[in-house]
Amino acid sequence: MPQDDEVYELYAIRYASHPGRRMNQSVLFYDPHNGPMPMDYFVWLARSPKRCVLIDLGYQKELAAEKKHTYHFNPLEGLKALGVSPDQVDEIIVSHMHWDHVGNFDLFPNARLHIQNAELMHCCGKYMQYSPLRKSFRIEDVTSVLGRLYAGQVNVYEGEAEPCPGITLHHIGGHVPGLQVARVRTKRGQVVVASDALHFFYNFEAQNPFPTVVNVAEMVEGWHTILKLAGGDKNRLVPGHDPIVFTSYPPVLGAAEGMAVRLDEAPDKE
Repeated sequence: MPQDDEVYELYAIRYASHPGRRMNQSVLFYDPHNGPMPMDYFVWLARSPKRCVLIDLGYQKELAAEKKHTYHFNPLEGLKALGVSPDQVDEIIVSHMHWDHVGNFDLFPNARLHIQNAELMHCCGKYMQYSPLRKSFRIEDVTSVLGRLYAGQVNVYEGEAEPCPGITLHHIGGHVPGLQVARVRTKRGQVVVASDALHFFYNFEAQNPFPTVVNVAEMVEGWHTILKLAGGDKNRLVPGHDPIVFTSYPPVLGAAEGMAVRLDEAPDKE
């Protein structure tokens, strides 16, 4: 590996959970095994000696109460426990614009955002006139991103991009038209933070997509794309909401214990 290639520490910060969710709320096609299927909510931190990159932003406590979720802490508290202050976050990768991924913009006023053009076009286009397609978006979040765009703080991409050394972005679509994943170079190789390209490992294993989807064909094809990006290794593919992430990877000790796990180390359990 060239000396100037950046290698990142990579963390999953679990800030909220939905313990009461059922399986048939998380699959598109009916599953007779309709047991509990808890959902976790994460943001991800990639940190190198040169920069701190945040992947997604989570949502606020007020929304957790509205959705009847368990809110453990604001994602900012998880970052602080890892020794990262808001002004140290250089870049924010926005996987997509759903409400549980793009709150808290106000906490990071100096960071540059990275987003796909297809996502901006979707959020501001004709499909937002239809309630089923806009219900996962909040106008407050969309206007926050547009404000950053007009302030010159947003990089907008069409397809694959490298926002900073050692991190590449890949347009997947499916869940929403502009969904993107981040592939991060770590000490154990390339790790793909899938966000909502893969909500749960079960969606891929059962070949049963998550029900919030704009294009089923793109979502299913996306599973194969992200696995390829991870070198065909499931252990280097991180789903967006699966509680197994928090129980499989080595925990962070010290101030962030119980808040974050290490994704740049191999999972303890498969």
